[in-house]
Amino acid sequence: MSTSRPETTTRAPQAWATREELTAARLRFEALMPGYRAPAVYGTVVHHADGTTEVGAANRGEHGLPAAVMSLLVGWDGVTRTLELPGALLARAAELLEPAEAARDLEHPNLRSWRRTLAHLAGHPGCRALVVLVADERDAPTSPYDVLVREQVAHRSA
Repeated sequence: MSTSRPETTTRAPQAWATREELTAARLRFEALMPGYRAPAVYGTVVHHADGTTEVGAANRGEHGLPAAVMSLLVGWDGVTRTLELPGALLARAAELLEPAEAARDLEHPNLRSWRRTLAHLAGHPGCRALVVLVADERDAPTSPYDVLVREQVAHRSA
């Protein structure tokens, strides 16, 4: 996987208040990744300094805009994997997704989770964040964090 990440210097609009504007934003992010296919499952995890882990947002076939934002920023290549998620990158993801809050009739669980994780990381330097991106649920898990994210979405749908 390439370590270079696409530049995302284009300024986001002030707000995406409608479903149509959210869809258009998702399509713009996806267009920056030729051949992009949204992950089947994705989520964030915090690994605490004491060795415990906590799943943040976990998604299965939903919330395509945050998936596209995160995929773009981490340079996801469409292969199931678990990646370190530096605080600066997570902050940029939250910043890029922020205009979606204008859609007040929708919940924004990924953005809320990303902000909680950022606040936690700021106060706990021994912690680290990770992102799990699963191309196909039939793929073998790539890490214990991958297992946790898949369990979280399976538990929600049960």
